Amino acid sequence: MKLIDEGKSDIIINIPNDSAKTFEFHKAPKLIEKGKEAAQQSIRGFSKRK
Repeated sequence: MKLIDEGKSDIIINIPNDSAKTFEFHKAPKLIEKGKEAAQQSIRGFSKRK
């Protein structure tokens, strides 16, 4: 658990600031799908490093 203690993450998923504005709830399904895709790519990349 040393990484947690040092505040370092194994995987970071960045989301663009302009993905949605505060009240654009109608974009939620699309943003969730994009988040899933980004997470899957990050996990695949992490798995290849180990």
